[in-house]
Amino acid sequence: MKDENAQHLLAKVMGWQSQEVVLAHVPSLQLLADYKYDGYQRFGPGQRFMESLALWLGQFDQVDRDAALDFVMTRLVYISDAELSHLVQHAYPDVIMQERIRLVAQERASQRTASVRSVATFASRNYS
Repeated sequence: MKDENAQHLLAKVMGWQSQEVVLAHVPSLQLLADYKYDGYQRFGPGQRFMESLALWLGQFDQVDRDAALDFVMTRLVYISDAELSHLVQHAYPDVIMQERIRLVAQERASQRTASVRSVATFASRNYS
């Protein structure tokens, strides 16, 4: 029932008059909601994606709402908490530390990473 109310709210905000137009958009939006967005922990308590989308779209002029919805459907990239944590966990050892090694090696004109790791510039913290 709650999903149906959210769909009606979305249809009202978008100005969709026919059931065919609603049915052309809602399955894709519901898939997005089920797959990723409803698991997002920063919505208000009890608030779900379809409701949040309708409220967000409501801030735009009627003529701009189709473009805003198209942006959500085709261009927006959602990153979950788990994906962000994975990125943070791997960014330092896989990217930042390697770049630090390269810069220190370049500074010392040495390509041997074992000797670079012992340099005070790199060893300021124990990241190995």
